[in-house]
Amino acid sequence: MMRALIAAFGALVLSACATFGRAEPPAPPAPRWSLVVHGGAGVIERANLSPELDAQYRAALRQALSIGGDILEGGGSALDAVQATILYLEDNELFNAGRGAVFTYEGRNELDASIMDGRTRMAGAVAGLTRTRHPILAARAVMEHSPHVFLIGEGAEAFARAQNLEEVANTYFFTERRWRQLEQFALRNNLPIPQRPAGAPAPQQQSGVTPDDHQFGTVGVVAYDQRGDIAAGTSTGGTTGKRWGRVGDAPIIGAGTYAQNGVCGVSATGTGEFFIRVGVARDICARMQLQGLSAQDAANTVMNEVGATTNAAGAVGDGGVIVLDGRGRFAFSMNTPGMYRAARSKLTARQSFASSLMRSHKMAITNGIHHVAYRCKDAKETVKFYADVLGMEYTTAFAEDHVPSTGAYDPYMHVFLDAGNGNVLAFFELPQQKAMGRDENTPAWVQHIAFKVESLEALLAGKARAQAHGLDVLGPTDHGIFKSIYFFDPNGHRLELTCDTGTAEELAELKRVAPDMLDEWSRTKKAPQHAAWLHEKARAAHAEKSRLGE
Repeated sequence: MMRALIAAFGALVLSACATFGRAEPPAPPAPRWSLVVHGGAGVIERANLSPELDAQYRAALRQALSIGGDILEGGGSALDAVQATILYLEDNELFNAGRGAVFTYEGRNELDASIMDGRTRMAGAVAGLTRTRHPILAARAVMEHSPHVFLIGEGAEAFARAQNLEEVANTYFFTERRWRQLEQFALRNNLPIPQRPAGAPAPQQQSGVTPDDHQFGTVGVVAYDQRGDIAAGTSTGGTTGKRWGRVGDAPIIGAGTYAQNGVCGVSATGTGEFFIRVGVARDICARMQLQGLSAQDAANTVMNEVGATTNAAGAVGDGGVIVLDGRGRFAFSMNTPGMYRAARSKLTARQSFASSLMRSHKMAITNGIHHVAYRCKDAKETVKFYADVLGMEYTTAFAEDHVPSTGAYDPYMHVFLDAGNGNVLAFFELPQQKAMGRDENTPAWVQHIAFKVESLEALLAGKARAQAHGLDVLGPTDHGIFKSIYFFDPNGHRLELTCDTGTAEELAELKRVAPDMLDEWSRTKKAPQHAAWLHEKARAAHAEKSRLGE
């Protein structure tokens, strides 16, 4: 039952920050094992995503978690879990890897993959495969059975054949959906449409063809096993219409894949040229190792750098990453409309020390938020509201006549919703209690639930979606380092959707002045001015918008 609470789909992030000190208390209970998966940062826009197709993606990610998680639960290695999970994804036509990969300009599939063992930092990678059924197997064979790290083209194919890996015709990877994306690419760019590959299935009717997912994507897996070993792997078909043997970041160790025991594991997805230039995967691990950043902070910092990078045409870097830290805790970061991703962990039953990783950090005794719970007026109405307005999945319910902790008679319905990224929002319906109310001495704007979204565009889309359901929405309100909108659920709980806008320097300055602000407030009960620049920044932005008539 609890396994259903751990799979993560969505945009909410709740994270805990470490504070500095000299003491070294017990670390939070580390996951016994962890697995995090992505299916590409090229997602289908919500308006074009049918409930049936959405269910297919969710089912595929759950199956991927089940395959890798079962290996880790049985004591298997992180490497084996990564390989087995990617094997499944390479055979699933929903994703841009293996069968279902995008087409090159010449009308064929060219596949890339990489894998890395964080215990030894051995790695293997392949690029430009056209006949090897499972590129991830070829990458692992390069790592374990050759003196090299990276093989390409015919040489990689010959090596895979020497390792007795399965070969198929290139048309094995053909799917109608990807072929039509190539046709659309050619039309948009005034290019001739390549001849349909010989041996490909007959053209299918338009009905039932999967909508465009922005034509890039990758599958990737990072695993942390019961021995504390980390492994990462990535597999892709690249980008639609690629030419001249183009290779992206997926098979490049340090760009699309990286793993180092005790530090982190990363798999990336997106427009690979930018990830190569920034060195995304290794940079995230280096910031964690050398600067002491959390996985989430390091991932956000590096993805901000990707987003600030442009190419000769003026396009900016886009994509996302999945990350496990040295203790198996996961993070996601992206600057695209979304990223198919999921995570699963098995917690230990006891606390353990990790002094070699703690250094001078004083760690929280908690290991994240398991769930937060509120009262609701009607459980069914509440589940429907959060599913319709915020896209949350209803996962689990408990119902009892007696309270487990006290034994008191008080019938209740306890429902759980997947709020994304491993976070769970829960509600109690209590029909025997007095009608719901709130503290009349506390303003209605104070107590609220804040959900993080990925960008200002996502925030505005959330506002439009809420308004389409007849809700009165306030905002966006500029708080200097984030922007928010506000509305109420059917139970009277105030909800906030927020997207971060602050820079790393601004966040560092706020952290620096926070202790002094708290001390001054405690003495005077008047607002300290240490961070007044935040409000000045917000007012300036508002004045500029007013000047422009926006």
